[in-house]
Amino acid sequence: MKLKEKTESEQIKRAQHKKILTTQNQNVNKNWSISLKSESTLKSQPKQNIVPLGVILAFSEVNSEESGHNISSLRKPLENKFKKFLEKNYSADKKNRGTEFLGSTSKESGFKGEASIANWFDALKSEPTLIIETAIDGDFFDFRVGYWGIQGQTRYCYSTILHNHHISTLTKNISSDDSENSLLEFFVTCHCLLASWIIDSHYLVNYGVTPLLPKLLPELMKGIFSEEEREKVVKTIVAGYHKVYQTLAKEQPTLIPKLYLQLAESVTDLTDLSLARHQVDLSIKTWLHQRKFSNIRGGNPLELMGYYLSEKDEKYVQKLSDIWTILNEPKKVAITQDHLRKIKQLKQVLNKYDRPFESWDSMIWNSL
Repeated sequence: MKLKEKTESEQIKRAQHKKILTTQNQNVNKNWSISLKSESTLKSQPKQNIVPLGVILAFSEVNSEESGHNISSLRKPLENKFKKFLEKNYSADKKNRGTEFLGSTSKESGFKGEASIANWFDALKSEPTLIIETAIDGDFFDFRVGYWGIQGQTRYCYSTILHNHHISTLTKNISSDDSENSLLEFFVTCHCLLASWIIDSHYLVNYGVTPLLPKLLPELMKGIFSEEEREKVVKTIVAGYHKVYQTLAKEQPTLIPKLYLQLAESVTDLTDLSLARHQVDLSIKTWLHQRKFSNIRGGNPLELMGYYLSEKDEKYVQKLSDIWTILNEPKKVAITQDHLRKIKQLKQVLNKYDRPFESWDSMIWNSL
């Protein structure tokens, strides 16, 4: 190991606050080339022992004279804006999804891609860590991500998320006076999206914490991307969450229908609402599947829900009704409102007889 890289790793290690170490049984699962740990983690780990995810920004730049843009001048303001984003949404005092910003490195610090990732892993392998690397070569840039999860992981993950993107295309329609600021906002947005995506996945898979990014998406995407680019980014993020949900479904299946609804709500401001409708359909089908109903072809899934409702489903059905209202689906709103009325009737019956009925098919159709 080179002395400079060794010193860099030791400095980062010393800078990190003392944390509570955690031991968990693990199984590697994959999501958009980022591996996340899971297996008995949701039940075995007390929430007060959750270790904040360390976050590092890494920068490397070569052939800067070919770019025509003063990228190096953007590094400090980017870091400041990114740090504020973490403090607002993922601060260390948010124990259910806390992060600890560990600073940044640049080409002056000797950052060398995966070689430096490996050094950091050797120094911080006991601490969950996310490294977002911005690599600029002339007029092109890559975003790469290094990640390792909870204690016991024997290998880091290192993947390229965006490859060989042309910087000039980002600023071709921007006036020269506004070019630098717009480029800064673009890089800030990309860093925030990447960080949220992986932080959410880390806490969802390991601790069952509901993702925050779906709520942040509308504001994060505002004014930075064209509508076409925005929809592509959102679809990529949604697809990534689907893979995480597939991992989580084995341990926390009851969360999945609610998570699909959350995704649906986060994309209702897109011009094309088909993506939101698809999330709702997936939510309902998953909900039915969990109640051992698989022959959905035999009827309308939304109507079929009526046969399996219990008093515990009120919040879920209300959220379903709210989203159908946003999507301007009055017939489906009417069906969900009918479901809500039946749930209220069921609760009245349960309160009257004080009996632990579980579902409509066991009681309601014979009692009302």
